[in-house]
Amino acid sequence: MIKVKLDDIKKPTTQQEFQENLQKYYFPFGEDCLYVKPENGEAYGIPFSKIKSFSDIYELTNSGFFGDGTSPSIIPLVEEFSPFSLSGVVLYDSSTKESHSELFETNPKWFSLDNHFAREIYAKTLGAFSGYILPDQSDANLEMAV
Repeated sequence: MIKVKLDDIKKPTTQQEFQENLQKYYFPFGEDCLYVKPENGEAYGIPFSKIKSFSDIYELTNSGFFGDGTSPSIIPLVEEFSPFSLSGVVLYDSSTKESHSELFETNPKWFSLDNHFAREIYAKTLGAFSGYILPDQSDANLEMAV
């Protein structure tokens, strides 16, 4: 798999770019689903085609403000993660993997969608579709904002 610096990842501004980044930089369940774990349940796959933003993940897991109030988790494909500094953070591009088992070598870790330390990773890889906008991001050219 190719390693990509967080700062080199193009922030998505369209629905298609969002879904491409979701498939590239987050742990999949099979070929066509995102691996999602509700706070109080077993992990399972949600088809990428059903996810247009983080709001859809909350809705499909019956969590968040209009569900049980919890936050589901996903697995960013980060090489290593320090909650104190995102400088130099590297992600794996899963679109270049040779096999699904290769992903397990990345030492995957679950992060809730509302994780304070993962928000910058979400904002940089998934843009405003994550619900998080960094001060340097503009939503002027977005196809859809959350």
